[in-house]
Amino acid sequence: MIRIVIKRDQEGNIVCFQSTGHANYGSKGTDIICAGVSAILQATLIGLEEVVELKPDVEIKDGYLVCRLPDGLSRDGSVLLETMVLSLQSISNDYPKYVRIEDR
Repeated sequence: MIRIVIKRDQEGNIVCFQSTGHANYGSKGTDIICAGVSAILQATLIGLEEVVELKPDVEIKDGYLVCRLPDGLSRDGSVLLETMVLSLQSISNDYPKYVRIEDR
């Protein structure tokens, strides 16, 4: 199972997101759930770094991604992150046995 944790500050702004595990829906290289989650997370990182021009603290390993965001996130950054959450929730709603999201 893929477990995604979204951490928010007291104002509700996303300050960190983390993904751990594998869906194990299909064999490696053909797992559409892993591919979908990975695509959303990678697109978010690209958007944060290249469009919003943030320098988040990112760590990526096999089956693990954590992104810690700097203080003072812009409106564009917030919109991008909330879109990420909605996209991941859509996958989780369709495949609840394979993706769990904790939004704190």
